[in-house]
Amino acid sequence: MAVGIRIPAMKTSKEILSVKARAGAIRWPLLLASALVVAVAIIGVAVWLTPLDDDEIMESVAAESGAQTGAGAADQPKVPRKLKRVSVASLNLPTERLDIEASELRSELEDLAAELVAQDAKDWRATHIAAQTYAELKLTTQAEEVWRSCVARDVQEAGPYAGLGLLLIESGRDQEASTLLKDSYAKGIESEELLIALAESLENLGQLDEAEAVLRDARGKYPQSSKLLLTLGRVLNQLEKFEGAEANIRTAIAGGEDTQSAWLALATALARQGKTEEAAKARKNISVQRGPAAESAFQQQYDEALTRVACQVMLAAASVAEDSGQYDQAEKRIRRAMEIDPDHLKCYMSLSSVYRRTDRLPEALAVHEVLYQKQPENVLNALNLAALAQEMGHIDFAISALDAAAQRETSGEIAHAALAKLRMQVGQFKEAIPPAIVVVERTPSVEAFMLLAAAYQGSGNAEAASAAVARAQQIDPTHPIFMQAAPAQGVPLQQFPNPFPPNSPVSQPSGMQPPGSQPSGSQPLSGQSSAGQSSPAQRPFTP
Repeated sequence: MAVGIRIPAMKTSKEILSVKARAGAIRWPLLLASALVVAVAIIGVAVWLTPLDDDEIMESVAAESGAQTGAGAADQPKVPRKLKRVSVASLNLPTERLDIEASELRSELEDLAAELVAQDAKDWRATHIAAQTYAELKLTTQAEEVWRSCVARDVQEAGPYAGLGLLLIESGRDQEASTLLKDSYAKGIESEELLIALAESLENLGQLDEAEAVLRDARGKYPQSSKLLLTLGRVLNQLEKFEGAEANIRTAIAGGEDTQSAWLALATALARQGKTEEAAKARKNISVQRGPAAESAFQQQYDEALTRVACQVMLAAASVAEDSGQYDQAEKRIRRAMEIDPDHLKCYMSLSSVYRRTDRLPEALAVHEVLYQKQPENVLNALNLAALAQEMGHIDFAISALDAAAQRETSGEIAHAALAKLRMQVGQFKEAIPPAIVVVERTPSVEAFMLLAAAYQGSGNAEAASAAVARAQQIDPTHPIFMQAAPAQGVPLQQFPNPFPPNSPVSQPSGMQPPGSQPSGSQPLSGQSSAGQSSPAQRPFTP
């Protein structure tokens, strides 16, 4: 048995025979095929995921797996930043941000919004994106008109209702907003943004008890929403429930709502509880800029927000074009987004999606090579690159990419499970054993042990395979993998379908999204300026 696997040794010959008898009931060809399925269950998601930021990726992987660093994860060797390139396609992608005047960018966005409105009869999302664009540019009359036309079509998605509701609130029409959002809520059309907007309209109308009830219901559905918790804390302050207000606001700040309004609300809750020293500390996080410095800061904030909005609008519009089969238009919009911000990683995922849909796999592979070079620490970039390389027949390159990702993966098991699976697919069973052991060490589940069992059996180590099966059965003897009826003929490993189809829907961890879609936008794109003026990014994009 290989060193490092945590399977207790059998103590008697009777126990050994018992294990072998149980293992004998397993159809090994079927197990090998099943191992590929359970490997997907271990990974949870294989390909075509939008990369997370560098500081989020490993935390997210660990959270998804519930894993801790195992014995096989210590002192991983350094991995070169670049893999040997296999793509021959030339993309000529933008590498530097174009110097675009704010006025020019605004004009371009207005033209795009008008173009999207013209597509109204084809896709309501085009109308919604156009309304969002008008709203971000503070063209509120156009935004309201377009959103109302969208809502009038009885759309069953929350985005248009939430967008129109927020617009009405910002214009002081809280009663209209409340009526609209309550109606949507009653129909079961809701989202995090819609519920927050509904609560804000009720808060502004002085209906605090109802606002609290809406927010508490929303908190059960969206417990990680920092903005929702801050809104609840603010309402609880007004209801003089200061202890609850403090707890919710502190959680919101820790979750990312580190804003001046949040610190002000926290200072209020603390002061009303008599916690004067803590309130004073909270107020130190509140600063007010005045004069030329404030004007300069606001202009910089405005320009950055406009750039961010422009990039999101382009990608959202590209998604609509892609879904309607207008692939040239989609590519054009994605490339324009890259010119606006070449470091926006979702641009590359969106471009890859277009190339894969149009069977331009060499170009798609080149895109993923660029993405890997930009963010090699992100394990999902390596998985995407390896999946596409495998589909194109570059098996050695795919293995190299996964091996590099596994060496970087100091917690979790996504890359190790993918590497073990791929090596088994190409008959490298002995080489699949080490990464499979790491998976078992970090996530000792039925799926992990069956993956390891398949690697051992394929390499000819029947005793180790039997022990791994025994451990899996100890964990859950009623697991479906043990209950399924064995077919008359086993399924050879080589005939198992490719687990990386280019455009199939896949399950995914929270916070990650397939290419072509847009972020859920649980957070606004920016806040208020020091002068109380609204910057051009107040509303999340939720096409």
